[in-house]
Amino acid sequence: MAKPVVSTTLGIEGVKGRDGEDLLVADTPSAFADQVDRLFTDGQLQDRLGVRGRERVLKEYAWQNSVNRFEALIQSTVF
Repeated sequence: MAKPVVSTTLGIEGVKGRDGEDLLVADTPSAFADQVDRLFTDGQLQDRLGVRGRERVLKEYAWQNSVNRFEALIQSTVF
């Protein structure tokens, strides 16, 4: 949906997102509030993080990409 994301470090564990490029990370309540406020006041940041976050999700987690990586893994171990 190309929406900007603010998460905690724990919340993105295992996700290949980069703080400040694909999403914003904040681990305390005040830091989290600051990051959300930052998004509300910076429309360009909202747009950029939304687009880049969506691109990251499609690149890393889209079904077809996962299937392709899985098939490559199987072929490299079986043949």
